Amino acid sequence: MRGWEDDPLPTKRALGHAWAQILGRQVRWKMAYDATLSVRGFERQTATRLEPEHLVARIRQALPPSHRTLPFHLDVAMQDPRNINPLSLGASPIYIYDPATGKVCTEIVEDMLEHIPVTLVQYRVYTTERASQPVLAQACERALARDAAC
Repeated sequence: MRGWEDDPLPTKRALGHAWAQILGRQVRWKMAYDATLSVRGFERQTATRLEPEHLVARIRQALPPSHRTLPFHLDVAMQDPRNINPLSLGASPIYIYDPATGKVCTEIVEDMLEHIPVTLVQYRVYTTERASQPVLAQACERALARDAAC
C-alpha cells in the first residue's frame, strides 16, 4: 500500500494516502472517553440500557452550547468476560475451604459467581478536535450519569 500514493487511479491513490497517514501515526480520530460498565450495574443506575443513538443524543445535549456541533463518534462494544462455568466442571469442581465452618464446599462459589457481571458494555467516544477532549469527556460522564459516582 505504500506505493499506492503514486498510483494513477484516484481511489487507489486516496487509499494509499490514508494508509500512509495511519502508518505515519497521524491518526485523525483520538479517544476522548472510555467507560466499561456491567449491564447489571448500568441498569440499576439508569433504569434502562441506552441504545447508541440515544446516548449520542444525551452526550450532545450534555455538551455546552458552544460545543454542540463538535464532531464525535461513539463506539459501543458488548463483552462477555465470563470464563467457563466452574459449577459445570463435573468430576473436577472447584472446592473452597470455609474457615468459619471448617468445611470444604462449592456453595460459596455460587455466591462469588453471583457478583461477576454477565455482560459488560464498553463505551468509547472519539473526536477529531483534540482541544475539546476534556469538554467531551465531561459531557460523556454527565450523559452516563457517572459524574456523581466519581
